[in-house]
Amino acid sequence: MILIKAITLILIYLTLYYLLGLITIKIAGDERDFCPIWVGMFVYAILFFLVALPMKLAQVPLKTVSLVWLVTVVLIVALAVVHLRGMLLDRAKKLLHTFFLHKWSMLLIFLVVALELFYAESRRWVGSPWDTAYYIGEVTTALHDGEMGTVDAIMGTPMHSFYIFYLLETYSMHSTVACILTGIPALVEIRTVMTAVIIIIFNVILWNIGKRLFDKDYWKSAVLLLIVFGIYLFSNSLYWPGAFLLSRTFEGKNLLANIFIPSMLYCFISIYEDDQRSDWIYLFLTVTASYSYCMTSLIVVPVMLFGYYVALMIKKRNWRHTKNIMICLIPCMIMAIVYFLITKGLIHINIY
Repeated sequence: MILIKAITLILIYLTLYYLLGLITIKIAGDERDFCPIWVGMFVYAILFFLVALPMKLAQVPLKTVSLVWLVTVVLIVALAVVHLRGMLLDRAKKLLHTFFLHKWSMLLIFLVVALELFYAESRRWVGSPWDTAYYIGEVTTALHDGEMGTVDAIMGTPMHSFYIFYLLETYSMHSTVACILTGIPALVEIRTVMTAVIIIIFNVILWNIGKRLFDKDYWKSAVLLLIVFGIYLFSNSLYWPGAFLLSRTFEGKNLLANIFIPSMLYCFISIYEDDQRSDWIYLFLTVTASYSYCMTSLIVVPVMLFGYYVALMIKKRNWRHTKNIMICLIPCMIMAIVYFLITKGLIHINIY
């Protein structure tokens, strides 16, 4: 029964991401052929962040948060069904056509993803027991207490103020809400469901990067996935991206390393080759969503944006890109200012 719930929840997540991705590319006016599922994941994360964070800070009971989010998801699905009926049918036809046209490439992709899922889901070693204990403990504690972040996830003691390093993140809060709505155990949602979802999204992004690099060559893109899996499989360091993807998949740092950084790379390549408005929209969504998963984004994301800006200006010499990069830096600056004010004690949110 739990396995059925887990598989169903994985499919629900992927469906919601795909619908939101289609809505986003339709609004952006992007008619290129690529799978927007990871863009939808970022939109989903931003929407949950906007809905959940104020209620977290106000210490609204998690059951109320779950009800509000359930209504939001229902409205999203209804909106997608109404506005994407023709687009969904067209996408389904293209998917079937692509599969039969490039069946060996698609089969290799499915094989690689299946191997990664089996390897990650069957591993007992998690790399960092303390981090794992915290991430899972935060959700289980919140389920027991009924509020998010008000009880220490390791010690189980009441807290007087929110833990600043995780205050602005809503990733764990979403797992808690999912557990409340579905009745699935926290360990299964985090270690099984999110592990599967993240690995699938990672491979979709990498596959799209491959199509960019190899001029839409499906076979070379599929081989790229196989090569990266081989490299990740023999990553012996705890801090390599491969170790995070295959053993610490559900952690925020893994999402930064294997979801957000590759997504930024895809956006950088697309901007360099096409320079469409939609590419900058996807980059902005990537940057913004990263803060709802991992506060390490405060350091990594601005550095990547600056580095790419320098390279772009050297090559393109187009000052219009300065404005676009500054817009993408707005979420970075907002989060950095808020984090600075909290660490200096200028903003103090008590738990009552």
